[in-house]
Amino acid sequence: MHGIYFDTGKAVVKAESGPALVEIERLLGKDPDMKIFVVGHTDSVGDFGYNLDLSRRRAAAVVEVLVSQHSVNRSRLEPHGVGPLVPASGS
Repeated sequence: MHGIYFDTGKAVVKAESGPALVEIERLLGKDPDMKIFVVGHTDSVGDFGYNLDLSRRRAAAVVEVLVSQHSVNRSRLEPHGVGPLVPASGS
């Protein structure tokens, strides 16, 4: 899903991500058995290890917001980071 935003080099979900997070909540609400992978991305600029760690922290941050602000059960969400292997943007 697109529409979840972070500042460069940060793992704090930006407020502009609200509509996408609500959509995830709705999707999960329609199917109580559904579980999803929350996949964090980065751009491909910079150190591979840093970007991989950042993407993992971003995925975890999205899970935290969905659990704490959207009442999604944590057991339905599995965070993973793919870093620059599947870049969100950049060169």
